[in-house]
Amino acid sequence: MPARVTGFPFSWTSAPMYDGSTLLFLAKAIAEGSPVGLVLTAWVYIVYSLARAWEEYVECRGFGAVPSRVCGCPSVGVGVYAGVVDDG
Repeated sequence: MPARVTGFPFSWTSAPMYDGSTLLFLAKAIAEGSPVGLVLTAWVYIVYSLARAWEEYVECRGFGAVPSRVCGCPSVGVGVYAGVVDDG
């Protein structure tokens, strides 16, 4: 891909599949009245947060974009991802 996707749903959240999946776990736990389901939902949220942090780090290295939760990534151009040095 030449650039990061920023249209809906990515304009609302950086990882809509992770957020949607976590909300489904939460909704099911609430609907069933399951305390264990709430604990598992918290676990899913933690694991997805770690996965999201890793993916944003990789994205930052590839696209040069600095997502809100990633600190310290150098701002490099899109051309670096494509294998071409970008002067901009």
